[in-house]
Order: sequence, then structure tokens, then C-alpha cells
Amino acid sequence: MAVLATTSKKRGAWIEWLGRCRNGVFVNQLFFDKTIGGVPEPWTDAIVALEMTFRAGEYTPKSAWSYNFRGIGGAVCSCTRTGRCSLHSHGIAIDIDPKLNPFIRTTTFSWNDTAFTPEQIALVEGIRNTKGEQLWFWAGRWNTIKDYMHFETNVDPDSAEVDWSTVPDGIGDDMQSNLNALKAQTMEWYVNLAAQTGHPGGIPEYWGVDYVGHLTNGVTPTDQEWLDAYDELWTVQVTASTMGGSATDLGDYYKWGSQCFTSVCA
Repeated sequence: MAVLATTSKKRGAWIEWLGRCRNGVFVNQLFFDKTIGGVPEPWTDAIVALEMTFRAGEYTPKSAWSYNFRGIGGAVCSCTRTGRCSLHSHGIAIDIDPKLNPFIRTTTFSWNDTAFTPEQIALVEGIRNTKGEQLWFWAGRWNTIKDYMHFETNVDPDSAEVDWSTVPDGIGDDMQSNLNALKAQTMEWYVNLAAQTGHPGGIPEYWGVDYVGHLTNGVTPTDQEWLDAYDELWTVQVTASTMGGSATDLGDYYKWGSQCFTSVCA
């Protein structure tokens, strides 16, 4: 499905998450370590990408909120009357620092009216899905009004997978190779790593393909979970005590893990 150009199309595409009235699953996703009311499960990685992008742009929100079952401008919104529901009712919009980024009834755009910089917004608008489509729309771009605090989905649930190479500090080609290496490991490799380090192999989402389908109930970890695992693997720097050096990339851990697997460093 192409980019969704209207609020009506976005409502329709995400109708399963309207007001928690139906079967859409919500996740208590954190944003800058704070709850934001819940977001649809398919949209969680987009929230992570948004946070990573703002961190890279050196913007730290003072307040942010996503889910709010309400109508637009006080209009009626319910599980059966959906035509005027805000996208916040689906958890696919987020408001950031309304005092600094206000709602203004004007057609005139000005960077003086928002705390966001052109560079920060360019980074957000540069986040793409795996189809090359822009994931986030900023309501500072609306023609009839300016809602500088407001960011919302641009795509349907099936198109919400993040292209991490478009996210600052996300997954580029080198990182993708590292993730592929992590995913290729077996449960035994991760169990052995946990036994040697105490971290992070004991966490199910960080275990390899042999483990998927057991305690994870068949849910394959997301790329962001693998990315978190990679980050923790090299920051722990366990090789300082086992190989006489410090780990700088996954290759060090892969080599060390293989040695331990054959009891060389037991």
C-alpha cells in the first residue's frame, strides 16, 4: 500500500487499534524512558526509530504522549462513531512538548513558532520503511493549520517495518552483517556465552534461531531487539578477561564464543 495521504485513510488502515475497541494489540512502549499511553504493536519500532532520531538530533522532549481515545477538536469519537476520531485514538500519533511546539490556527509556517530545528525535522522525515516510504508525517507541514507538536503515521500496519539504515545510529550495512551473524547462532552458543559472562545470553530475545519457537512462543525477535543484543554484547567487553583484550565488534565475540564452545576458554 502506498503512503496514506489523508486522516480518513489512516483511520481505516489502523481501525483494529481504534480505542482498544477491537483486536489490535497495544504495547506499553517507552519513549525517552517514559510511558506514552500505548502504541499499536506494529508501530513500536517506528517509535524507537523516532527516539533514536531525536537523540541524534540532540532534542530531548520534556513531555510526550501518544494514545488518547478522543475526537478531533472535541468531536464525538466512540467504538461505533469513528469518523471524527483523532489518530491518537489509534495510538499512531504522538505529541511532543506542546508548550514549545504549539497548535496554531494559521496557514503561515515559521520555524520561530517551534522548538524543533530544520535539521531535526529533516532527520525525522528521513526515516523510511523497507519499501522506501516516509514513516512519520509532521503536522507542522499541514496547509490549513500548524500543529508543531504532532507527528503521525504515514503508512498502514503492514508497511511499518523500519529501514534502520535511514535512522541515525541505526542499522547500516555493517550492522546488518553483525545482526545476521547474531541471528545465525544456535541456542547452545548463547547458553555458553551466558555461562561465561552472565549476560546477555540468558534473555530469550537475545538467543539464536534454535531457541525461537520455544520460550518466545514462536515470535521472532525484531531487528531492534537484535540491535540491543549487539550493543550489549560489545559494551560488556567480556573479552578483556577471556582473550586478553577488549571487544570492538561482533567478530571478537564470535571468535571468543567459538573458542568457549570448544572449551578452549572454559
